[in-house]
Amino acid sequence: MPSAFGLLEVLPLSPNGKVNLRALPAPATTRPDLEAPFVAPRTPLEQEVACIWVQTLGLEAGGYP
Repeated sequence: MPSAFGLLEVLPLSPNGKVNLRALPAPATTRPDLEAPFVAPRTPLEQEVACIWVQTLGLEAGGYP
């Protein structure tokens, strides 16, 4: 599982055509602004699904039970 995602115009390649991992830019340390405001889980099912994602992705719980 990647720890970060980023968009690039092109991948940096080595002379033999493989992706040059050392030439990749460092990932951004900030999160982008959301287009829509965050809405906390409202139902027990939404809360359960949110908890599963928080645990799976290793995120901060943000008040989820």
